[in-house]
Amino acid sequence: KTNVLGAQETPNSISTFWDYLYSSGKEGPAGLIPALSGSLSTGELNSTASVFLFGNRLLGNIRLRQVRIQPSECLPYYLQLEKDARCYPDWSFFMEEVKYSKDWNADFDTSNGEYQWKSVADTDELFVVSGVFGNYPGSGYVVDLPAKASDRYAIIERLQENFWIDLKTRLIVIDFAYYNSNLDLFVTVRVL
Repeated sequence: KTNVLGAQETPNSISTFWDYLYSSGKEGPAGLIPALSGSLSTGELNSTASVFLFGNRLLGNIRLRQVRIQPSECLPYYLQLEKDARCYPDWSFFMEEVKYSKDWNADFDTSNGEYQWKSVADTDELFVVSGVFGNYPGSGYVVDLPAKASDRYAIIERLQENFWIDLKTRLIVIDFAYYNSNLDLFVTVRVL
């Protein structure tokens, strides 16, 4: 738990989330993804290295999943400040966004897989996930990060550049699994 949550400071904004997930600095990559799956600083640019602490080995891909909300009517106060204001409410199952959109960019290309909503059956997730601020569906927008480190970081950078996470985002789930051959145990981890 310490190694997962202590990879970087706990995110409290969109930009600190991306730093928590992955950042490239003078001393090499930092953040949760390099901590989980091998670091590029040891020359593993094209590596599929996945050794973690105490002999645990990463199984499969690291999955990112986001749950989004539709915009709602703004209170009159906000409409006085800005005529075409967009407001985004707290999470509600009835307001889940199932067609990815950017309110500020109607021409945004949503043809890539990470912008396609997936149902609970498509994601093979539990119907409901409990978080600090409420219960969330197992559906959403899914990105499975590839095993190859350079491809994985390229996808993360593309998601960040294209504002995959924005004001509509209500939950980000990071899922991964390890196997420890010394103990013959599997461990699955979900970070909300």
